[in-house]
Amino acid sequence: RPRLIHPEGVPERLSAAHAPVLEQVARTGEAVLIGDARHETRFPVADGTRSLVVQPLRYGRNTLGLLEMAHHRPRVYGTPQVRLIERFGRQLGLALQLESLLRPMTHSAREMEAQLRTLGERLAEVRESGQGVAVHAAEIRQRLEEQGGITAKGLEATETLAASADEMAADASGSAAASRDTR
Repeated sequence: RPRLIHPEGVPERLSAAHAPVLEQVARTGEAVLIGDARHETRFPVADGTRSLVVQPLRYGRNTLGLLEMAHHRPRVYGTPQVRLIERFGRQLGLALQLESLLRPMTHSAREMEAQLRTLGERLAEVRESGQGVAVHAAEIRQRLEEQGGITAKGLEATETLAASADEMAADASGSAAASRDTR
């Protein structure tokens, strides 16, 4: 069922006064022209309106809304005005249909934009975290190199001590053999 939309300042009583005409146009999908509401028996209008055109806003077979043109003087809308209103109604119906198709796409695009913005923020956080990991890895590498240097020096000292111990053992063995021979 079409929803009535009026500009600001249009009293609600107009909607009630024109309701029978609006319902007829919405039901049949055909425009209604009332030249002088005082002499109209099909759709009595009791709000001071004398001339009235109600044009369906259609797209294909679907009625999307109604365009209501009312005037306080009789026979304001003739054939040229009605044709203009019909053309405008067709264009407005197309515009409404296109807008109804674009609205979900626009909403989806906004959602995607927000998701991409959030993803960009998360990527920046990951980048910062990755940079922190790289700094820590460099520190660990440096400490490992330092520890490797210390270990290499310790190994060198151990080899020197082992060589000295071998020499001492050889000297002790030589001394022991010499002291056995002298007995």
